[in-house]
Amino acid sequence: MQQLLKKHIQWDKLHCYENKCLIEIEKAVYIKSNKKLNLNLKLNFIIPYECLGTIKSEIIRNYSYVDDVSISYTFENMNLNQEDIIRGYADYLFDYVETTDRHITKAIIKEKIEIEDNKLKIYAVGEAVVEEMRKRFSVPFSRAFKEKFGLDIKVEFLNCKDTYDHYLSDKMEISEEILKKVPVKTQKKKPDEEIKQKSEGVIIGRSIGDQAIHIRDVKEEKESVVIEGMIYNKAERDIKNNKKIVTFIVSDYTDSICVKLFVNEEKFKILDSNLTIGDFVRIRGTALFDNFEKSITITGKDIEKVLKEPRKDLAEDKRIELHIHTKMSAMDGLIDTGELIKKAAEWGHKAVAITDHGVVQAYPDAMNAAKKYGIKVIYGVEGYLVDDQLQSQGFPDGLSIYDEYAVFDIETTGLSPRSDEIIEIGAVKVRKGQIKEVYHSLIRPKRNISLEITRLTGITNEMVADKPELDDVLEGFLAFIGNAPLVAHNAAFDVSFLKEACRKKKITLSNETVDTIKLSKLLLPNLKKYRLDSVAAGLNISMDNHHRATDDARTA
Repeated sequence: MQQLLKKHIQWDKLHCYENKCLIEIEKAVYIKSNKKLNLNLKLNFIIPYECLGTIKSEIIRNYSYVDDVSISYTFENMNLNQEDIIRGYADYLFDYVETTDRHITKAIIKEKIEIEDNKLKIYAVGEAVVEEMRKRFSVPFSRAFKEKFGLDIKVEFLNCKDTYDHYLSDKMEISEEILKKVPVKTQKKKPDEEIKQKSEGVIIGRSIGDQAIHIRDVKEEKESVVIEGMIYNKAERDIKNNKKIVTFIVSDYTDSICVKLFVNEEKFKILDSNLTIGDFVRIRGTALFDNFEKSITITGKDIEKVLKEPRKDLAEDKRIELHIHTKMSAMDGLIDTGELIKKAAEWGHKAVAITDHGVVQAYPDAMNAAKKYGIKVIYGVEGYLVDDQLQSQGFPDGLSIYDEYAVFDIETTGLSPRSDEIIEIGAVKVRKGQIKEVYHSLIRPKRNISLEITRLTGITNEMVADKPELDDVLEGFLAFIGNAPLVAHNAAFDVSFLKEACRKKKITLSNETVDTIKLSKLLLPNLKKYRLDSVAAGLNISMDNHHRATDDARTA
């Protein structure tokens, strides 16, 4: 395995001799259930990031029983100077961000990284993106250099406006040359190939008589393409020679694409006054791979506004929709109540039922719209059933604070017990008001921990790479808590993950639960917030390591 690793490292990219670089396989864990090999390598150098794909592919090719490879690293006695360490590890940090925030990594100009003493300057395009990077990644990036290499590196994110202006200028010159070659007319459409929308008027260029294709089919560079769709976003930017670049994001519901036009001030005024978000357009132009966007875009030449055929209900026997959520259903419904009633009436429906989640705030608007459009509203609600036998304060009958109970907390990869995973469990066993036993375990999830979760909890993929999976931890944790009542802050969340894990193992979890949020609201009514850190502050309890399971369990 070591020889395979050495063979596929691009040594010419390293500023040291090959025989000075040491590779040791510190640990290898093979997971038979999903044929995954987890390697932990001890290195005194940084493997060039671009070699990783080849290395993983070669491992899979040489070991038939392996389908997936995950590699983590321990660095000791580095054979690289500080600048080479920073440059080499920066690509790993960018890749880490890529898994959750691709729009951010696309804006980073990786070729323009500056290192001055203990400062790393990372340039990106767009002040909004740069500001988001500063808030979210400056501290985690600095912490990564400290934890991995013992380096105190200050990470700065800077907006590189000049680079983008230069890129746009070059792009404009290339695009203008290409557009001169675009034919005004391509293959004539057949009589039965009716364009779906009627033309409302040419905005820029000439009338478009060609058949539009689905945006999802624009997959490669092509001299002339025609698309139709709705404008979802619109932006403009000044470039050299008193010209502008106008960008539209257009969608036809099969996919979306970026359309760019390089125009003078006169044409910009025409575009700006005639096209806005929500308009439907037909566009002819050249499909090109955009090195800045890292995707296929269309450089537009001709644009015309089109009238969208409204959707119709052509059924003879009209239905009555009995289950609709309006925008009053938080995090679910999107449609305005009045627009909903209007559309149902236009389609010839005699009635419509509104069943929002646990609220009836849509009723007044529905009543007014029903009178206006002559349609009947069926007033409903999607209600919630509550077990009124449960103790409202979350404290089981007969339980005393001097009895034995287990206080626990978990850290997870997300909020859903079905699709996310537990990555840490911490618990303390309390008897007569004193902590008597402590339990803690990190857990290796089946997917990578996102940078956002790492930022929140401090738990990295490297920390859990050699840890047991949940199935191996669950039995020990259940033995630790036994039949003791379970205490947690926001117990419904923690217990839901625990019950889901037990369900998969066909284990019944029947311990009574105590929710310290409910107790806090009862006993500390003057607090404005009831997060664990807020309650701790209200009780003058210090929290040294918030969002780590054992520390949160001690606090709770």
